Amino acid sequence: MKVRSLTAAVALAGALAISATAANATTVFDFGVGPNGVSTSSWGGNQGVSHTYTASGLSVTATAYGSGSGNQLYGKHSGGDENGLGMTNDPSGEHEIYYGKGFIQLDVSSLLGDALSLAFGSTTGGEEWAVYGSNTADTIGSEIGHGTTEGSLNLTGGYKYYDVKSIQPANQYGNGGNVLIKSLSVSAVPEPADWALMIGGVFAIGATLRQQRRRLIEA
Repeated sequence: MKVRSLTAAVALAGALAISATAANATTVFDFGVGPNGVSTSSWGGNQGVSHTYTASGLSVTATAYGSGSGNQLYGKHSGGDENGLGMTNDPSGEHEIYYGKGFIQLDVSSLLGDALSLAFGSTTGGEEWAVYGSNTADTIGSEIGHGTTEGSLNLTGGYKYYDVKSIQPANQYGNGGNVLIKSLSVSAVPEPADWALMIGGVFAIGATLRQQRRRLIEA
């Protein structure tokens, strides 16, 4: 009986671990290299005005909004921090999101309820990006955050769209006035039913261990 009880507790603990791992799985849309670390035609070069990217069964659609001719998305793969999603209307020829030339809007409506974060590239010389949340296509909404780092920014507010643009013009100190969207990370947030299952499992393990202890005392 003691062995069976211990086995049941271990099985429950294993089920909880699997459930927690699944609930916290993260999918990364790496615009610098594409799915599975491999650059493909669907992730690199000219992407058209709008393009849908898929990874691990999830999808996000990017659209370029801006001024100038040939305004389209561009997947840049130049190595280092020069990997990511930019635009073809960059007058510097770098194929990035250039100051005053528009923005890229990410449609994440199919990912509502998940935890999202963006990472950036090409911020040499203090180039600065800003992110805005909106529920209307082709519209700059409320600012979520801005910065000059190549770290990540958590996307708050639960918006359908997030807009990224450059907010620092080029200058003589090496600032090219353009930035890249390096990646979008998507982490599943456990549903209430998942939490209930995990909590129930914890109580079940506790009850099993208490029963085992009581039998040992009575033996």
